[in-house]
Amino acid sequence: MSVKNHATWLPAVLAALAASLACAANAAEARGPVRVVTSIFPLYDFARAVAGERAEVSLLLPPGADVHTWQPRPSDIVSLSRADLVIVIGSGLEPWAETLLMSRRDFRERVLEAGSGLTDPGHTHGDEHEIEHDHEAFDPHLWLDFQEAQLMVRRIRDALAALAPSDAGFFAANARSAVENLRRLDEEYRKGLSRCRTRTIVLGGHAAFGRLAARYGLKQVSLYGLSPDAEPTARRLTEVVSLMRREGLSCVFYEENTSRKLAEVLARETGATLIGLDPGGNPKRSPSSGEFTFLGLMRRNLSALRRGLGCE
Repeated sequence: MSVKNHATWLPAVLAALAASLACAANAAEARGPVRVVTSIFPLYDFARAVAGERAEVSLLLPPGADVHTWQPRPSDIVSLSRADLVIVIGSGLEPWAETLLMSRRDFRERVLEAGSGLTDPGHTHGDEHEIEHDHEAFDPHLWLDFQEAQLMVRRIRDALAALAPSDAGFFAANARSAVENLRRLDEEYRKGLSRCRTRTIVLGGHAAFGRLAARYGLKQVSLYGLSPDAEPTARRLTEVVSLMRREGLSCVFYEENTSRKLAEVLARETGATLIGLDPGGNPKRSPSSGEFTFLGLMRRNLSALRRGLGCE
């Protein structure tokens, strides 16, 4: 659903937002714990780890919603207006944030763009195998680079400390633990993907894993670019099939939260095995129980990658 489709109710929602912000400011002292709303699952998990019981952290997107195309409902706007802190990736990942959050100065001050200014490593959009490159401006899947994820955790720590200075030490200790967990995850990937039969990840979908591939010396070959709404051309399909046959690639990865039909086409043409990966932006499983974590999901991806790439 595009932003244009919301033109009929957007002015009324913004007016309600302004009223809610005024009420929220007046009631700040009586609200208790800091209220944090996050756009996507990784940010939710990072914020939950840093805040502990000293803040109320919620995830805005419902399980399985498309991170790139989701649009907030009026009830979501109310939740956003009541938050002390809204954490988004930014960098174009959440188009609705530009329209509904960043357009108002009084609300913009409550928004943390956790991915703002982080770098875009090379070779994130296509591959190096004579297939036409997909030159798009920026890969917003920042959480799949675990070193960048550590920086986002530190930014969340600082934002929470600014809102609740008396809890700054608590947030700092939790952030150190979260950063260490991500550092260990990074090392697990580095070691686990160091010796593999192939270093080429063939994706029967969009180019979601470019940052991860760049960090660990892998090559991403996707059927189309960063937009999940794109469709591959017949030429692209033919090129990827030819590459797989030429290099003897025996695995096609598919995104678990989207249709696997295109990956199945590649598998039929090449006799390859299908293996699922989850980009992690918004899994279909609800994380509210606390048992489902970003670290656990990424370790499951590592196991899948090792199996598909033939790693020792």
